Amino acid sequence: MKILVTGANGQLGKALKAAITMYQTLDIFIFADRTQLDISQTKHIQSYLDRYPVDAIVNCAAYTSEIKPNARESQQIKSTIYQLNSWQ
Repeated sequence: MKILVTGANGQLGKALKAAITMYQTLDIFIFADRTQLDISQTKHIQSYLDRYPVDAIVNCAAYTSEIKPNARESQQIKSTIYQLNSWQ
């Protein structure tokens, strides 16, 4: 069994990795950060999964940066944040 964990360098991804190493080896896990897997791009996700087939995915990736956009950029940024932080 292989389990993909996205957001590996984020707060949650790092905590999950640390917790897992306390109880078992990491050999069934694939930890991917944003440079390895851009979850905002469907084609990139499919390409990644074609190269690295997995049985399960744990999404620890999230957009947490605090941004103060101007009014024109605000809706686009909100849309991107929603897309990255929710199941679609």
